[in-house]
Amino acid sequence: MLAIKLIIFCFFATLFSVYGQAQNVSINGKVLDESGLPIPGASILIKGTSNATTTDFDGNYQIKAASDGTLIFSYLGYASIQEAINGRKSIEVKLRPGTQSLQEVVVIGYGSQKKREVTGAVSVVDSKTLDILKPVRIEQALQGTVSGVNVTTTSGSPGAALDIRIRGIATNGNAAPLVIIDGYIGELGLLNPNDVETMTVLKDAQAAIYGSAAANGVILVTTKTGKKNSKGKISFNTYTGFQETARTLPTLNATQYALLLNESYANGGKALPYPNVSNLGRGTDWQREVLGRNVPIISHDLTFSGGSEKITYAVSGSHLDQEGIVGGDKSGFLRNTARVALGADVSDKLKLKSNVIYTYFDRRTLLENGNASVLLNAVNAPSVLSPYDADGNATVFPGGTLGNEMINPLAQIDNTYNNYNFKQISGNFGLDYTLFKDFVISSNLGFKSANSESKSFAKIVDYGGG
Repeated sequence: MLAIKLIIFCFFATLFSVYGQAQNVSINGKVLDESGLPIPGASILIKGTSNATTTDFDGNYQIKAASDGTLIFSYLGYASIQEAINGRKSIEVKLRPGTQSLQEVVVIGYGSQKKREVTGAVSVVDSKTLDILKPVRIEQALQGTVSGVNVTTTSGSPGAALDIRIRGIATNGNAAPLVIIDGYIGELGLLNPNDVETMTVLKDAQAAIYGSAAANGVILVTTKTGKKNSKGKISFNTYTGFQETARTLPTLNATQYALLLNESYANGGKALPYPNVSNLGRGTDWQREVLGRNVPIISHDLTFSGGSEKITYAVSGSHLDQEGIVGGDKSGFLRNTARVALGADVSDKLKLKSNVIYTYFDRRTLLENGNASVLLNAVNAPSVLSPYDADGNATVFPGGTLGNEMINPLAQIDNTYNNYNFKQISGNFGLDYTLFKDFVISSNLGFKSANSESKSFAKIVDYGGG
């Protein structure tokens, strides 16, 4: 009997001990963001279970959990954190924005906003995309990456401008979109792609804040800046590539051309211009004469950035040299840029920011329109003619005796070309003053100074032709 009572006593003692260890306690508290504002709708989950609750409008919550359990606090766009209960009945936490939420922030006409909260037609091209594409001109990064945006080349020569059209052709006489660089009106083609953090394309009413100038859409460019409390970092990027024509147009060789011309003369009852075609062979491939092979393109980019608790800085420079496939050293594009971006917290309420960009480029171009086009003459020049005469001078094409109306494209390259030189320094200085919480007065002063020089070289020679 005593043994039975002892067994019953041990059973109930064990039961009460387990109950004591697993008893639930009521926990309440608040979930705040890093600035101390409540986060409504934040999730609180008991780790290892499916039991969870959410915060109310004021960020308050209440949940029952084991005194030795762990709570997981999470909210969309913020990094989750875990808190061991350890017998506590009140737990308050602050959530910090996660890196993913920072990537979702987009610049719009009225400032910046979470991408999920933007209701208009907005597209973003970020620095990661630019690093992959490595465009020569920044406009090329919009081609095929942003829906509703068409980018077309005005010329195949190096450094040629590109036309950007957002959602079709406009009717106000100017179809180009408005470009805003760090808050001031600028030119997209003058930027070094490695200096760009993001490009945001506003395609609809989001652009209305900029007035009638934004009738064709707006491209907002944010350049890279230093980060607070980060060590100075030096970044150097370089690449070298080689360019060549992917394919040429099929044309008649010398023998084929002579036979066809003979047939034409015979049908007109005239004497054959080439009675013996057996020694003509393939003749001159004029496209091969004009088009270069393994033409280099070289790019260097150097950036130094960082920041302390109150100062940020980013200094960069770049060099791009692209030779033309047509015309050797008579065509090409050279661009040098330098940029300085500084930010400083003058006080807790006053912040200073500045961004200065210097751009220099030099373009060398050949004739490329109408009958004066080098490529047009290269495609149509008779293969029976030689590029140079016995004295090493460019051959003067005969007139209509051979049915030829072209001129020697090599003579064009030697004697007719253009050179365009451009320099510009631009930037802005701004002040942000926090009058009170969530109310900031911002001012910006932009400036731009540019000069250009264009030279055309045209030596008067007898090109021949009809």
